[in-house]
Amino acid sequence: MNTEGHANENLDDKNPHKNKRSIQYRMKNTMTSSSLGNTIFQKYSDEETTKILSALKKLVTNQYDKEQGRTVKRNIIKIVIKVLLLYEDKQLATENFQEIYSLFRKICALIKNTYYRELTKQQTPNTTPLDRQSAARISEFGEEMEENLVNLLNKYVSPKTQQRIHDIFSYLKNEEFVIKSFADPIFSQIVVVLAYYLEKYQPTL
Repeated sequence: MNTEGHANENLDDKNPHKNKRSIQYRMKNTMTSSSLGNTIFQKYSDEETTKILSALKKLVTNQYDKEQGRTVKRNIIKIVIKVLLLYEDKQLATENFQEIYSLFRKICALIKNTYYRELTKQQTPNTTPLDRQSAARISEFGEEMEENLVNLLNKYVSPKTQQRIHDIFSYLKNEEFVIKSFADPIFSQIVVVLAYYLEKYQPTL
């Protein structure tokens, strides 16, 4: 029996720096294996997830270019996979995301309510303008959500991953992007999904 190996394992379990490196190593290897990463993502994603990612990719493509559209979708998937791996590894639990979840619901509700309110005033179907004040509120919620997510993940992920998070939220924090998105017919697909999220995932008492 190799008792030395077992002793090293016990020491590793008591070393938080070693455990951190181990988690990061597993995440790195997960991400380098596209099939494994896709398996984890597909395990938790649903039809609505696919719809909102595709719509967001189109919005970014329409306002910038195809490369940025592909990049934002790819970055979101990478971040989600890292979070799911931490969740499955029991490094993070559902309660760790309560503040982020609350902010997400606020964003969903603000976008949905504003969109449908303004849509009733428009003659052009599936397009609606967004006032500057509402765009600013959405951006503020986005900034808070980003800060919470970075604070939650910073001890588990690399600076490169943190930069991906900043890049993703830079769109939500960009008022011009948000305003133009509201006027894009594609945006109606996102609103439908956000309304579904609000209805299906009610906060627990």
